[in-house]
Parts: sequence; structure tokens; C-alpha cells
Amino acid sequence: MYKQSMNIVKGVGLGIAAGAAVAAVSSKMMSGKKSAKARTKEMRRSTAKAVHTVGQLIDGVESMLK
Repeated sequence: MYKQSMNIVKGVGLGIAAGAAVAAVSSKMMSGKKSAKARTKEMRRSTAKAVHTVGQLIDGVESMLK
């Protein structure tokens, strides 16, 4: 049961991360004020922050289920 619930939590976390990445990419592509290089750098940074946040979320849920 524990493994099954962790797989569900991981799937939800990956879905959230994918949604955050798509949102970050689409919002950055819509703003045309910065150069492409600056937008790419900022996208990488925001995507890394989103992935880190999702990792913390999954760790928190894991610790609650133990």
C-alpha cells in the first residue's frame, strides 16, 4: 500500500512540475522585452526553482505518510 501511494504522490508531483514548467515557458515567451538569451537564463532559473519546490513537496508528503 505504501509503495502504491508513493507512486501516486510522485505522479502528482511530476504533473505539477510539468504544469509549472509549461506555465513558465509560455509566460516568458509572451514577454518580448528581453533578449532571447536573457529569457532563456531566466526560464532555466524559474524552472529549477519549480523543480526544487516540487521536490520539497514530495519529501513533505513522504514524511507525512511514514
